[in-house]
Amino acid sequence: MGIYSTKENLYAEFAQQKTKKAKVKWLTELKAFRISHPQEFRGNKISVKNIDNLITVWSQKNPVKYAKDLIGITAREEAERIEEMRKRKANSSAGMVMY
Repeated sequence: MGIYSTKENLYAEFAQQKTKKAKVKWLTELKAFRISHPQEFRGNKISVKNIDNLITVWSQKNPVKYAKDLIGITAREEAERIEEMRKRKANSSAGMVMY
C-alpha cells in the first residue's frame, strides 16, 4: 500500500493547500511523483491525464466556473433558468401565481 493508495490521503493534502498557486504547485509535484513512483498509487485510479486536467482547471482565474463550462453545466443551468422565468411569466400573465 502506497501513501496515495486511498483518495482520502489525496483529498486531505489538497485541502491543506490554501491558495490556487499552492494547489497548482502541489498538483505539479504530485504528477511528477505519480510518474516516478507509480507503485505509491496502487489501488487509486487517478492517472497522469487526470492530474493534468486538474492542473489546467486550477490554473484558471475562476476554477469552478471553468470546470462547469468545460463539462457544459453552466449552459444547462442557464437554459433551465430561462425556462423557469418563461413559465413564471406565462403563469403570472394568466392570473396564476406560482409559489
